[in-house]
Amino acid sequence: MPWWPCSTLTSPSPSTPYTGSLLAPEAWSILYSPGMPLRPVLDGAWGFEFPTAGSVHYVILPINRPLEGTLRLVASIEASADAAFVPTDPGAGDGPYKPGMNLYFQRRGDDLTARMPHHRWWSISRLVLAPGTFTLEVPLQPDFWSSVFSANGASVLAEYNAARAECLNVGFTFGGGSNYGHGVHLTAGSARFRLKEFSIG
Repeated sequence: MPWWPCSTLTSPSPSTPYTGSLLAPEAWSILYSPGMPLRPVLDGAWGFEFPTAGSVHYVILPINRPLEGTLRLVASIEASADAAFVPTDPGAGDGPYKPGMNLYFQRRGDDLTARMPHHRWWSISRLVLAPGTFTLEVPLQPDFWSSVFSANGASVLAEYNAARAECLNVGFTFGGGSNYGHGVHLTAGSARFRLKEFSIG
């Protein structure tokens, strides 16, 4: 079951569509992530260190406009030989559900509770965290997306289409098992995440 943030937390709500660079680190936020900086800036570029004290959960760009086409991300992870990624949620599972990353988008008006389960959507495709450069490219078609409580977009098509048409935030989340946003951290070693490309369309 994908995770939703605590209802006491708020999400950025821009009043106009974002038209700047999708790789501007100052436009992104790292949310609901204890011990993490607010902005993903590392060595003057887009990036962050995976934490050993704390955890990283949601990394989002407020765009406030409809989503069309495909979400595409190219990123890299630079890690020491002893780096050990773990899900922050101990009930998240392992096996094929190792610590990973999913693409994400969120509808305007979301109150971040279970009362609005179809306001938050995660790609069914995910990346298992490991050193290297990788690409995650997911069409914005309902079969490829899952909401809170694991509802497939095709099964709640009207709600899925409304979320895509009224998109507030886009980005990616970290977690394990079916809890896509419950966070990850390191228990050993060090690792850096660097975003190289992000596109919509």
